[in-house]
Amino acid sequence: MRSQRDRDMHAISLTGEMDVANAGDVERELIRVETTGAATIVVDLSDLTFLASTGIRVLIVADARSRNNGHRLSLRRPPEHVQRVLRICGIADRLPFDDQRPCADRDEHPASTTSPVGHARVRCDSASGQLHARRASGP
Repeated sequence: MRSQRDRDMHAISLTGEMDVANAGDVERELIRVETTGAATIVVDLSDLTFLASTGIRVLIVADARSRNNGHRLSLRRPPEHVQRVLRICGIADRLPFDDQRPCADRDEHPASTTSPVGHARVRCDSASGQLHARRASGP
């Protein structure tokens, strides 16, 4: 993880894997940066190779804090195979990626989203940042 400030923008660049081993460090750094006067906080996910549920939780919770604190968070998209994980969880359209136009109704999405994953369903609860999986009924 690299974290650096440039005038009103603070960038946190992540490389490799974001999982239980380092998600706490990323979350602590995000919280620290949020207490500064940075107008924009960019989390660069473009060099991620893997994103575990703990990393997804960090992004969901950081986005929730940002929505309550001036919408300062912006994400740079990860590689396609990592972006696919976010789509499967049903949160790719909810997160504030820097290549999408501002979406006024982003805050009006339901508090949780459910998406099919093979024979299981994954529910991402954006309020708590918890991921829940259960077997899907039927084929």
